[in-house]
Parts: sequence; C-alpha cells; structure tokens
Amino acid sequence: MTNSTEIRKEDHIKLCIDKNVRSDKNFWDDMTLIGENIPDVSMEDIDISSVVAGKQLKAPLIIAAMTGGCNLAQDINKRLASAAQKFGIGLGVGSQRAAIENPALVNTYSVVKDFDIPLVIGNIGVPQVILSPDIHKLFNDLVQMIKADCIAIHLNFSQEITQPEGDLIAKGFWEKIFPYSKEFFLIIKETGSGLSKNTAKKAADHGFRFADIGGLSGTSFPAVEYYRAVEKNDIQKQNLAKLLWNWGIPSPVSIFETKPYLPIIATGGIRNGLDMAKALALGADAAGIALELLAPAYSGMEQLEQKIESIIQELKSIMFLTNCKTIRDLRKRRWFTTDDLYNWLNGLNYNVRQN
Repeated sequence: MTNSTEIRKEDHIKLCIDKNVRSDKNFWDDMTLIGENIPDVSMEDIDISSVVAGKQLKAPLIIAAMTGGCNLAQDINKRLASAAQKFGIGLGVGSQRAAIENPALVNTYSVVKDFDIPLVIGNIGVPQVILSPDIHKLFNDLVQMIKADCIAIHLNFSQEITQPEGDLIAKGFWEKIFPYSKEFFLIIKETGSGLSKNTAKKAADHGFRFADIGGLSGTSFPAVEYYRAVEKNDIQKQNLAKLLWNWGIPSPVSIFETKPYLPIIATGGIRNGLDMAKALALGADAAGIALELLAPAYSGMEQLEQKIESIIQELKSIMFLTNCKTIRDLRKRRWFTTDDLYNWLNGLNYNVRQN
C-alpha cells in the first residue's frame, strides 16, 4: 500500500520537473569573476580533482540530494549513481525517511550500492533524529542502506511549515545529535534557506564536520508546496507558501556565514560550471547540483551524462579564462558583486567590492 510519504515524494519529483519551483532571483548572477587576458596555463594541464569529505573526486561536483522513497525514484537514482561512477563525483540521495518507515522502499535508495561512487551521502531530517528511539541504529541503517560515507542531517523547516503533514519538531536537536558525531561523519544540510552563521557555529560545536549550505537561489521548497496546496485547494497553505517562496539567505552569502566554521558544499542555484567556479572562488570545497540534473536523469542516461560533461567542461573553461591550474587557484582570483548580493554582503558587514 502506498503511504503518504511515498505519494509526497512522487509529487515532489513531478512538480520539480513540470512547474516553476525556482526562487525569483538567482544571486550567483550578481557575482562576477575577473578573467586573465593571456592565461599562463594550458587546458590540458588544468586539474579539477578535489578531496571532499576525505574522499578523492575527479571534479568538485556533488550530485545533490534529490529523491528516493517512491517507485519513480528508483530509475532516477540508478542513473544518477551510474553517472557519479562514470565521472568520479559525489552523490547524495534524497531523505531516507520513506525507507525507514516502509522497508519495501529501501531498493529505491539501495540501487546506488551497485556502483563504485567515490563519495556517497545519506540523508535524514532533524525531526526523524529527534523522534528516533535509537539514533545509533537509525544512523547505521542509513549507512548500510546505501553504503554511505557521510550522513547529511537536513533542515527544511520553511518547507515543513507549508506542508499539511509537515513535522515542526526541532527542540532538543543539538543535545540529541552530539553523542553520535564522533562515530558518524555528519553534514549539516540546508535545503534552500541557507545556513546562517549561528547554525554553522552550533553545528561545528556539536561535532558536524561539513556543511551543505543549501542557500536561496535555486529550488524553493515552499514553491513546491504551493503547487501541492493548490491541488488540495488549501488556501491557507497556498498563501503561506507564496509568502515564503523567497525565504532565506542567498547561497553566496551563506558561504560567507559558514566558512569560518566548516568546510562547504555549495548548493542552491548552481546551474553550470560558471556558478561552480564562483562558489569555489568564495571558498566552497565543492558545488552541488540537483534541479538542473533532475530532468535529464528522468529523461535518460544519455541526456544526464551530456549535462554533467557540459558542466565539467564549463568549469574547466572558466578556470582557463581566469588562469587557474587547480581549484585552489580559483580562491586567489579577483571577483566583485553588484546589486542585491552586494547589499546583502555589506549589510552583514562582509565589506565586499562593487563594480
């Protein structure tokens, strides 16, 4: 029997493919990298290999958490895992809650175990951690399900508060999670609202070893829930979802908020190799892409591989144009900001440049 979580997961996939679920502004567009007119590097010498969360990747790219927990997700995750193996990049799965609740759905996630992926990231939400009677068993189950190297604990309360079935349980999380942070490699993960300085510092203080900033710029999960509320004719949730459509801290700003405390996977509005380069220049260790890969993964393996190949080549091209032989070189390149991003950063006293 199909449960409510499984139905919701399938709804999310279809809505992300068929509807406009993006935030109204992508703040990466307010950042510019300054190039070098005569690069002192050859394209064939550019090295984009990276170590992320202790794992060697061929490119600083993570296929960010998207799906699982419904039959539609199994083929998508299989294609994503195959692509991660081929390109030597990281892979995160969607929230594994559905499989914890219904073991019949485990295979929609565990299909990724059939592939040799350098970095696999599990995924569970804050409420599920708090409500678990045995957190150690929960984490072991998440790891074994997909052979995870890390577990992302996701924060998605701007989405939960717009869901009729949302879980608004957060009190006591830090105290419950701390005893398990030494045994398990934990990532604090936002899903569109961006990590704040306070959250990043608390995560570091409680043993988290990495951050996935998940900032405002890309998929808006209140937007996803808006369409679900329309289908259910829930006027109150529609209005709340519209109000929160652009809630959060922009992705580039969240990098500034987080990098004093934790290494970073930059997600939230990353569309191409140029956006990746900007995130890396700001100090991220890797960039994660989800929405831009969902439709190709849904369509077929060829489309997905072509998309990832294009993104990687775009990153190398930007590195050539900015005279960067390695990812580390990107962090030394000049850049500036304009418009809303400039105002955000300077409003928070980061004192960045404007054109």
